[in-house]
Formats: sequence, C-alpha cells, structure tokens
Amino acid sequence: MAGLKSLVKDTALYGISSIIGRFLNYLLVPIYAAAMSTASGGYGIITEVYAWTALLMVILTYGMETTFFRFVNKGTEEPEKVYSTVLIMVGGTSLLFAICCMLFLHPIVVALGYVDHPWYVGTMLLVVAMDAFQCIPFAYLRYKKRPIKFVALKMFFIVLNIVLNLIYYLIIGGSNVFYAFLFNLICTSIVMILLIPDLKFRGGFDKILAKRMLNYSYPILILGVQVF
Repeated sequence: MAGLKSLVKDTALYGISSIIGRFLNYLLVPIYAAAMSTASGGYGIITEVYAWTALLMVILTYGMETTFFRFVNKGTEEPEKVYSTVLIMVGGTSLLFAICCMLFLHPIVVALGYVDHPWYVGTMLLVVAMDAFQCIPFAYLRYKKRPIKFVALKMFFIVLNIVLNLIYYLIIGGSNVFYAFLFNLICTSIVMILLIPDLKFRGGFDKILAKRMLNYSYPILILGVQVF
C-alpha cells in the first residue's frame, strides 16, 4: 500500500508539473504577439521553427526514453549499464547532429527559407540537440523516484524562460525574434549544467545491449514520425 501511495504521489507530481508547464508556456503567446508586429511575421517564425523542433525531437530520441524504462525495469539487466549505454547512444547522436548542423548551417537555412537569419535556426538546432540528450537523465530521475528534482528543473526552465522574455519584450520593449530562441538556449544550457551530477557513465557501453535496445526502439521511432 505504501508503494502504491508513493507511485500515485510521484505520478501526480509529474502530471501536475506538465500541466502547469504547458499553461505557463502559453503566457509567451500574448507576449510575442504584443512585441512583434504583424508585418515582421515574428510570431509566425517562432511557430514554424518550433514545429520543426518537435519532429526533430522524435528523431533524435529515436524511442530511447521508452526503451530505457523497458530495459531498466526488466530485472534481468544491470540498471547502471542500461543507463550509461543509452546515455552514450543518445549523447553521441545528439552531438553528431549538432556538429553536422553547424557545419552545414547555410544549406539548411537556405532550404528552410531563413538565409537572412541563419541563427534563428542554428540556435534552435543546438537547443533540440541538448533537449534530446536531456530526455535520458530526466527519465533516469523518474526511474530513481526523484520527482522533486525532476519537477524543480522543469519548472526552473519554464519560469526562467518566461522571466527573460518578459524583461526583454515587455520591460525593455525589444522586438527581435532571435532573443526568443536565445533565451531558450540559455535556459536549456543551465538545465544541462544542473543535470551533470546525474550523468553516470560508470556502467560503460554494452554493444550487444545497444543492439537489442535499438531493435526495440525503431518501431517507436517509426510510429512517432508517422504522427507528423
């Protein structure tokens, strides 16, 4: 019974934090709408760029968050080895993605139609690479039943992002679209630093385990991409 109560409590914390987070993020909509003129198309740019990041998140995590929970809870695998293997896999692909995007940023922005503002796209590509990697340590916090730190980091990101946007767009009176992306990068980077104590690689990288996890995750990836 005590275990069930703990599970319900933790699940409620994760759920409430997600609901509150979505609600607070909606506060950015009127801020952007008020600060950016219709002629500039600023809010439309933000909406379009974020739409691409949602698809990229599905691709860059390639089902590994769900796969992590499946394997770490099997009882037949070493949890630390599962965690470190997934961390190395997703961390490696996220780093490779970020490097390739920076090397080929010009053709990317040309294809997307942002050749005059390459760092609108460049900044968010860095954000999505870090977000994809952070999905794994956040999953680890849930596995270790540490909802307080999980919720605290999620809320910290949201509140800091909103505060920075309020200061620039409402108090200072700025209107540059780039700062919306820059603030996201700043907040994501700070969260990454705060997650460092939870990045544990001592389990090493198990190639056989990695192949098994990839076999499990690729249908999740396909299903996720099909949604878009």
